[in-house]
Amino acid sequence: MKSVDVNVIEGTQRWTEQLKACGQSIIDNAEKLADISKFQTELKVTISISSHKTPVITADTEWSPEKWVDDHNIGKELQDIRRYLEFDPRIAINSQEIGD
Repeated sequence: MKSVDVNVIEGTQRWTEQLKACGQSIIDNAEKLADISKFQTELKVTISISSHKTPVITADTEWSPEKWVDDHNIGKELQDIRRYLEFDPRIAINSQEIGD
């Protein structure tokens, strides 16, 4: 019979609890996270857990500068991309690709 280190079990339980807490926090704040601004092109949510630190949730957004969008007349293109993303939220658009 294989023996299991008690520290491994405790560590697994701690990480499981941290992941569940982070997941619940993301769910609780989903509306704030999904509040897309006019020129936003991407949202990344990252969970970081460690055996020696408090779990951390990071939300990074990317957007195109309003003046650049206006000067290059791509406002409609951004709207079309946003509509397309509503159908498939797994797709991430890099703001640099929009002007190419």
